[in-house]
Amino acid sequence: MKPMTPSEWHAFLLFGKRTAKLATARSDGRPQVAPVWFVLDDEELVFTTGKDTVKERTSFVIPA
Repeated sequence: MKPMTPSEWHAFLLFGKRTAKLATARSDGRPQVAPVWFVLDDEELVFTTGKDTVKERTSFVIPA
């Protein structure tokens, strides 16, 4: 399978209402997977989450 072009992945992310699955690991190593609703802001994927959730404590920003 060939990689998507930037215009292809933009179109994919902007089509309809999208959810993603955010997978993280708890401090004891157990997996945690949760749905997130997102928007694409230029080149950044933006989502919100509740304070004091596993998602909030373990999420990070991927530099461009």
